[in-house]
Amino acid sequence: MFWLIRFALLLAVFAQLKLSLGRRDFSVVFDACEVLETTKFCDMNCSISDSKRVTYYWNILERASKYGFGIKMFGKTSGLKEHVKIFEHSVDDICPLLSKSKSGNIFLLILDELKKYAKLPKCPVEKDTYHLKDYSFPAERLPAYAPEGEFLLIFDAFGYAMNGTYHKFASYSLKCSIQSKLNPFRNKKGA
Repeated sequence: MFWLIRFALLLAVFAQLKLSLGRRDFSVVFDACEVLETTKFCDMNCSISDSKRVTYYWNILERASKYGFGIKMFGKTSGLKEHVKIFEHSVDDICPLLSKSKSGNIFLLILDELKKYAKLPKCPVEKDTYHLKDYSFPAERLPAYAPEGEFLLIFDAFGYAMNGTYHKFASYSLKCSIQSKLNPFRNKKGA
């Protein structure tokens, strides 16, 4: 009988606190975006809304047989003064990945999100305007190992002209943070 009372008490406590080992009470907040470089092949712009959602427009100015991009991710937790590189990946030809849905590493996770919410070019790439509008990354898609902190992502987009020559299209950055919704010390005045 005593164990039943303890079990009921523990169940009530866990239900009240809504604790779960798998629960992620985090939000992903986009803080800033910047176009670092454009070329004669691509013009682009980006913005962050008041609701901390990101919008990108890519205006592709010349056809390309295929395209790819690289991503560098830097992180900074509360104990660090500088961002530290935590991830770098590049794909020369993204065309085969556009038809597949894969999760695993952070690069493929970002690509899956882009495929769902953006107008991305197909291969070959036609002259057109492509976009990611008013986007917010869902925190439940974060891997369990993603820590709270500030992150800087740098993207390099490139393509291959119809004659096969390689050209850089653009470089852009995105600053974001992963914040705990349950952290009582975040955003306190004077802290």
